[in-house]
Amino acid sequence: MAVGAVIGCCGPAMDRHEGAQMARLTNREDLAPSLDAFQKWIDGCLVKNGSVFSTSALWTPELVEEVRGAFVDHPDLGKDDFSTKLKRQMKNASPPAQQLMAEMLWALLLFPSNVNADTKRQYVRDLWALSGQNLGESLPLLADDVLAGIGSGGPGFNNHRWREMVFLLALTGDLKDKREDERRRILSDYDAFMDWIGKVPQEGSRQFRHMLRFSAFPDRVERMSSNGDRRRVLEAFGVGRERDTKSWGDRELDEALFQLRGRLEAESPSTVLDFYEQPLRARWKAKDTEESDDDEPGDGQPRNWIEKTHTIDRPDRLSGSYALGEALWSPQRDQRGADIYRFMRDVHAGDVVLHLTDNEGFTGVSIVASPHEEFGGVPESEWGGSGKHYLIRLRAFRKLDPPLSREVFFSSPTKERLVALLDEGHRNLFYNREPSLNQGAYLTPAPSELLAILDEAYQRIGGRSILGGAPASPVPQPASSRPVVKDLKETSDRFAAALLASHVSFGERHEEIARSFLASLATKPFVILTGLSGSGKTQLALRFGDWLGVDRSEAIPVRPDWTGAEALFGYENTLLPRSPDGRAAWEVPKALRFMLRAATDGTNAYLLILDEMNLAHVERYFADFLSGMESDQPCLPNLRKERDGFWRSQAGEPAEIPVPRNLFVVGTVNVDETTYMFSPKVLDRANTFEFRVPTTALTPEARRPRRSEVGDEALVGGFLAIARDDEWQLRKPAPGLEVFTGHLRGLHALLSDSGFEFGHRVFYEAIRFASMLASAGDTDPMVALDRQVMQKVMPRLHGSRRRLEGTLRALGRFCFDLGRERVEDGDATAFDPLKPPEGDARLGRSFDKVRRMTRALRANQFASFTE
Repeated sequence: MAVGAVIGCCGPAMDRHEGAQMARLTNREDLAPSLDAFQKWIDGCLVKNGSVFSTSALWTPELVEEVRGAFVDHPDLGKDDFSTKLKRQMKNASPPAQQLMAEMLWALLLFPSNVNADTKRQYVRDLWALSGQNLGESLPLLADDVLAGIGSGGPGFNNHRWREMVFLLALTGDLKDKREDERRRILSDYDAFMDWIGKVPQEGSRQFRHMLRFSAFPDRVERMSSNGDRRRVLEAFGVGRERDTKSWGDRELDEALFQLRGRLEAESPSTVLDFYEQPLRARWKAKDTEESDDDEPGDGQPRNWIEKTHTIDRPDRLSGSYALGEALWSPQRDQRGADIYRFMRDVHAGDVVLHLTDNEGFTGVSIVASPHEEFGGVPESEWGGSGKHYLIRLRAFRKLDPPLSREVFFSSPTKERLVALLDEGHRNLFYNREPSLNQGAYLTPAPSELLAILDEAYQRIGGRSILGGAPASPVPQPASSRPVVKDLKETSDRFAAALLASHVSFGERHEEIARSFLASLATKPFVILTGLSGSGKTQLALRFGDWLGVDRSEAIPVRPDWTGAEALFGYENTLLPRSPDGRAAWEVPKALRFMLRAATDGTNAYLLILDEMNLAHVERYFADFLSGMESDQPCLPNLRKERDGFWRSQAGEPAEIPVPRNLFVVGTVNVDETTYMFSPKVLDRANTFEFRVPTTALTPEARRPRRSEVGDEALVGGFLAIARDDEWQLRKPAPGLEVFTGHLRGLHALLSDSGFEFGHRVFYEAIRFASMLASAGDTDPMVALDRQVMQKVMPRLHGSRRRLEGTLRALGRFCFDLGRERVEDGDATAFDPLKPPEGDARLGRSFDKVRRMTRALRANQFASFTE
């Protein structure tokens, strides 16, 4: 057995079944060496900062961050294998970081038994050798019995080893941010561990979290690296149907298996029981192969299938009794004699078939009329007259209008859910982990989980179920499955905490900036961030993109040669081939691809970041987008990527679509002699934040920013729902709104004489912002007024001293004591922002900006908001 430190670490849960402590035991393998190694790594490296192969301190926060930067921040997109690319990524890292990555790879490969010991050893040795040193030949933790593994990781783990490494880095980095005693508590108490690991960001459903959970708590957790296997065991032993346990989390599945093991061990007290060994294996896994039985019906219910077929240049599929939707047909064997069409024998009357045609998308749905029959093949077809064939008659074909294109189901958020199904153990599906379509997969199963994912994707674009009626699955749609978020308070608090966890801090104003930023985006989905380079403005935008979810943000660097709308919207490229019906192909920039993806996924929020937005004339490339955002009129080219790889408009569809309401835009602005000024019409349509770095914020504890965790689905969804609701502020007015609007009208009157007054848009959006800010937790109307003067009014001020000084004096008086004194040019007795009376300004942030602009105006005879 493993070292005693592991036994009994499950806390109170162990007391419920004192005998159920044998999940670590098997009849065929001795897991003790691997479990001992895991425990040494946990104690010496995760809890402490040591090493498994040396006496050095390798697992330090600084080295973990260096490794993360080399691996995560510099991805290698080449076609080499994982080990080759990993060595290339770590080539220029420091020797200690190279050694740390070798140990991380060792830890990652410790559990899987489907990678042999020699291969594991070679991977680790090669990586360690980058540091200029070699690992000894007889290291105990590289012995065969240690590297034999604990259980299969399956092909999913091997194919996504880089994602597992990203997850290992994320959880290690999170642990190293905590005190040693807290790390020890997390890794020795099951409940603390589960509370912690559920908050560590992960892309998809990572198997290493199961591997680490078993290895840390082998008397509490089964040695399974897949929740798919957990659910199948529970169904086979009568604990719960797989369709019901699908909604259970890791903790619920662990508890159910713990209870089941206690019952089974009580029935056979002298027997070592393992769910992957007989006699238990036979009760839930009929085969001893990797081929999954996920798709066996077992309950008499109709099954769902996907036919992947071609119709182009196939007359037999376009009309007649063998056409698409009329029949399924195939040879009984392929040219090699392989039984690749075996699923044709499993189809029954009443089953549902989704038709995936020409590798482009799902275009129709049919019902199976009768089971398969044998026939001689379709005459004059590729397979006609070449042996025995299967034929299945269909009925009730219904064309999908619009079709569900691969551009939609292989885009976020659908693609992550599809890949997660593979990671959970589903096999024989129509796609792979790229994701792309599997070659040669003519008829494949569509388990209920897969159909639910496709159904949800189709409802986003078609407004109805892919099966034509109610949703195909009991899984609720996102709008109804998320708890109702009534305000932005928790959203703001959680986002501020996520920023801190990703090493982005704005000092004593941190929570205030997070609140104001979210309130501004909820007010209107366009925010400008300006200020000193390195002040955190770009990091704020990037981390908000992370918080929205994986692949929900895109950062686009603005180029000085952006002279027109085509920089964002693309253009018809007459040099590219036209479609057979004469439609021109488009040159589609990355920004447009991202916006079109957002348009196909209306249930999730997307963020477009335009970095250094004023390197080009903003009005030239951004005017069409601004106009479309303001008017909700169509302005984006309505394009789709076609089978030949080119983007084109679609016959019979509108040429343009509106800017999606789930798209948010943040522009960053650096000011120097190479940049251009913003016009008032641009500033009118945005909230503008200025970022400065106070001396007190420069602390030695500062660390390099890293990716933020993904926000809670309910909070992100609630934020989007509030932002989309144009009348939300009418139902949730800010406290003190009458005071706020009264001062806002007074400010309008004050600015009217100098021509800097604002219009209806600013007034409406200021009221909306006040309500959003109050919802986020700041209910003081003076704070909202201060913010709006700073973000909406002052960015429009620029000009010569003769034009601007009287306005700045009057505005300074207003910010100081809300007085509405008008100032005539040359009035020496007027309020001077540089010599204010004693006391604090009522609008302190805005007054500080007035003082700085006044100082610049008197020094340079000209001033603008951007400094």
